[in-house]
Amino acid sequence: MRKADAERLLDAARERGNVEATAKRLGITLTPHEIAVMWADNPLARLDAILADAKRNGDLKAFNRTYQAKRLEAASCGVAFMPYTAAEKRLKRALMAAIADGVQGRAFRLAMLDVFK
Repeated sequence: MRKADAERLLDAARERGNVEATAKRLGITLTPHEIAVMWADNPLARLDAILADAKRNGDLKAFNRTYQAKRLEAASCGVAFMPYTAAEKRLKRALMAAIADGVQGRAFRLAMLDVFK
């Protein structure tokens, strides 16, 4: 679905309260729920696999060491640094972007660079 179609559908559905009927009336094809869930499950399974590999091969330890070094560096300058949970979220966001872009191989290392730039 194109962004313009999604916006038209949302605006019209807010008025009428029925997404399926509104889509049909506007001639917009909706993706069946089962297919949308399948599309979401594949990248999430890949994310889980990348994180498991990172834990197994030591990349996650490298991420943690880099985080600690950056945090200590910021503290020594009197500057606040992002909480660890924020760094984790950035890492997962960067990994999902790499997955969406079709990056093969060292997605974790590339994503780690994005977190700490």
